Amino acid sequence: MAGRPKLSAADWLEAEALFRAGALSNQEIASRFGVSETAIRQRARKAGWLRASADARQQLVEGKLLEQRAEGADASGLNIGQIAELQAADDARVLTEAAELFRDGIRQAREMLPHCGTPDQIKKVMDAGQVAAVGYMRVRRLDARPPEASPFEATVKRLAQEGKL
Repeated sequence: MAGRPKLSAADWLEAEALFRAGALSNQEIASRFGVSETAIRQRARKAGWLRASADARQQLVEGKLLEQRAEGADASGLNIGQIAELQAADDARVLTEAAELFRDGIRQAREMLPHCGTPDQIKKVMDAGQVAAVGYMRVRRLDARPPEASPFEATVKRLAQEGKL
């Protein structure tokens, strides 16, 4: 494809940081860099990029329940407490993975910075490093914002208060 620009390593690092942070959709990232959404999806899949989002946690729980069903376990027999345990275990795993991914992004930005030749490349690497640092702070809950409860957590809390757990 001669019409599409080739992205530099700094551009891909910034695109990866935006993807992992869940700040923009694939289409928005693609538009920002002048590439196709397919290019972003393929790069994300090939490189194993993961988004840090609440939807991912819910998908993991649902995936775990589907796996249990496929293995013959009766997923419909799970009570809300057991589902909450599954969600908590998956949340812990996802948060640990997200923290490591953001740490890797910070490390990559630091390693790439001395190799930047133009102010534009420096800015892109610094921006990617900042996105990774902010993501890490949020995952580790080092930011000042109080965490928001997910709808699932709110339902578990309500059921516990009603004595149904």
